[in-house]
Amino acid sequence: MIMYLRFCLICGYLLTISLPVCSKAMLQGTVTFLNSGSKPAQGVKIYAFGAQASYTNQDGEFSLEFPERRPGDRVRISVGGKDEHGVAFVVVNDKILASLHLPSDPDVDIVEIFVCPQERLDEEKQKYYGIFAKDIYAKTEKRLRKIEQGIMAATASTETVESLQREKGKLLAERDSALAKAEEQALYIASINLDKANHLVRDAVYKLNVEEDVAGAIAVLDNEALCQAYLKASGLKATAEKEIRQVLDGFEMKIHMLQTGSNEKEIQECCKYIGMICKREKIDPPTASGCFSWVVVDQRPIPHESPESGPIPATWSPNGNLSKPTTGSIPFPRDDAGLQFHLVKNGDTLYSIARKYNTSVASLKASNKLDNMDMIVVGQRILVPVK
Repeated sequence: MIMYLRFCLICGYLLTISLPVCSKAMLQGTVTFLNSGSKPAQGVKIYAFGAQASYTNQDGEFSLEFPERRPGDRVRISVGGKDEHGVAFVVVNDKILASLHLPSDPDVDIVEIFVCPQERLDEEKQKYYGIFAKDIYAKTEKRLRKIEQGIMAATASTETVESLQREKGKLLAERDSALAKAEEQALYIASINLDKANHLVRDAVYKLNVEEDVAGAIAVLDNEALCQAYLKASGLKATAEKEIRQVLDGFEMKIHMLQTGSNEKEIQECCKYIGMICKREKIDPPTASGCFSWVVVDQRPIPHESPESGPIPATWSPNGNLSKPTTGSIPFPRDDAGLQFHLVKNGDTLYSIARKYNTSVASLKASNKLDNMDMIVVGQRILVPVK
């Protein structure tokens, strides 16, 4: 009897764990027009290998069933190029379609697809390209005029003229390169869905679209303002992931605009912030940001949250988390030869750590680039030189 009961329990367990495998996997989503107040696109064909094609309803909703697949499987869906009225459009966030995974709860994990009539997207792209091109020409015109004056000067030596000619050629090459990048950046800006964008992104687009002010748009996307928006979004657990992505979109937009000029340092700064946020949230960086190779190697001050949301710690710690303010620039821990690590605990000081490892406070400060011996925090990893 006992053996029979055990057999029944095992069979029941196996049946239970096999049910999810046999159940149908489903993908649900919506198709809406870009910058339209989330107007639904009706009659759009959605199809994928292993599923019967679906057409969006009056609310722009669709559903695909995958009888032979299960949650977690990767799928690629395709979108027809016309709506029910025969209007041709393009998918502006098509990158997500190539890397979808079937959700465990399709009612919660909804795929959002944004489309835009091709003609309208082309017009927007051309408009933003004109704004970028005007800004690029304005930046180079003054420098070109000065070089031309130097070349035409009667007192200029042959050597000086040749040097100025080379400088002019380099400047023109930089301008042409910036103009080529401007085409790509114009398409990126034209594809931003303001219906789902962070308020800073909307303000920056307004600066470009209405005021034609590239420098002003970049200024709106201030690093501290974006990080403050990130901290606020991170505190809202229910909607944090989506809002954090929108903040990262702000950094990405800023990088795209900076790429039209010689702004490598500012781009690197943005990449460091993206790296810190993605490390803390354990998410991948934006695919178009070009920041995949960036590793955060130092602390970076993050502004305090607004009073309404309560106090927020103001400094990045070496492991990518927010902590109490510290001083200095501490590299990420590595297993370097001749170094060991001490994890700071409550009550630790540099003096007590130095005594424990038979070293000096000066050596600890030098190894960790600390300016103030009192500013260490619980959870911080201290590099200890091995004698």
